[in-house]
Amino acid sequence: MSVQNPEEDPAARNLEDMYSIEDVMKMAKHMALEHSNPFGKYLHGLSGEASGVSVKLEEAVARLSDSIDVQVKYNKQVDQRLANMQTYLTQPRQNSSQSNNSRDLSN
Repeated sequence: MSVQNPEEDPAARNLEDMYSIEDVMKMAKHMALEHSNPFGKYLHGLSGEASGVSVKLEEAVARLSDSIDVQVKYNKQVDQRLANMQTYLTQPRQNSSQSNNSRDLSN
């Protein structure tokens, strides 16, 4: 009976192991990237493609930034409208019944 060394023969790994050590290490690196950076999962294992992914991420961030700017402008408009409505509601007004009574007295 000969002892097989897994480093010499990759197929000689324990059959009960679902994953090879290389796969486990790749998954661990991927998990660490995700934990340290929310976009880390997009950068895992990409050496030549990393620049393409970073361009896509930059485009996504730019679109999100533009959306936020539009939303901020809209919120400012809504706040201004609400302030105008509040000002209108707090201004003293003459009731229509009072104006009718004053007309009746002048007749």
